[in-house]
Amino acid sequence: MKKLIYLFVFILFISCNQVWSERHKDNFFDQCVMSAYSASLKSPNQEFKKENSMNYCNCTLDLLMKKYPNPREAEKAIINMSEEERSKFLASCIEQHLKQ
Repeated sequence: MKKLIYLFVFILFISCNQVWSERHKDNFFDQCVMSAYSASLKSPNQEFKKENSMNYCNCTLDLLMKKYPNPREAEKAIINMSEEERSKFLASCIEQHLKQ
């Protein structure tokens, strides 16, 4: 989970634009899926499918875009959140797509 948070910050950092362009959304999604799936493979007690990663990353991107009008604001907010705040922010996506 912690690695996913840092990945989001990194992706958002390199995507600092004024709007959520298709290129930035695609880049975020692709990197998120790779990271989420890789992290899941290291968890021996979790049966995980790439589809779960894709659904989780779509959900996360939707949350970010709804709450923050551009990647720069999302980056600042994520960096300033405590781990508990990030977990709460992403809880619906985690519960819905990663804990199946």
